[in-house]
Amino acid sequence: LTARPNDSLVWAGMLLGNELGLSRFDFGQSDLDQEGLLRYKEKFATERATITSFRYDPPNSDDTAVSTGGSYLTELTELLIGPDVSDDLYRQAGALLYRNFC
Repeated sequence: LTARPNDSLVWAGMLLGNELGLSRFDFGQSDLDQEGLLRYKEKFATERATITSFRYDPPNSDDTAVSTGGSYLTELTELLIGPDVSDDLYRQAGALLYRNFC
C-alpha cells in the first residue's frame, strides 16, 4: 500500500510504456493558473512548453451552430459517463466520434 497512489499510477504507466517501447509520457495540457497540477507534473522531470492555438471565426459565422454543437457534446458526454454504460458502447461511440474530431 502506498501513501501516494497517484504517483504509483503514473509510475506504473511509465513502466508499461517502457515495456511497450514508448519513449515519452505526455501529461497533457494544463492551464497556467493550475499551479498545484503544474508542480505535480514537474516532479516527474517534465518539460513545460507553451501550447498556442488559433481560432478563426468568419465574419458571417453562426454562433448558434457552435453553441448547439457544444450542447450536444455535453449531453453526449453525460450519457457516456454513466456507470451502466458497456465497454462495447464506449468502443462504438469512440469509433463514431473519432473520425469527426481527428
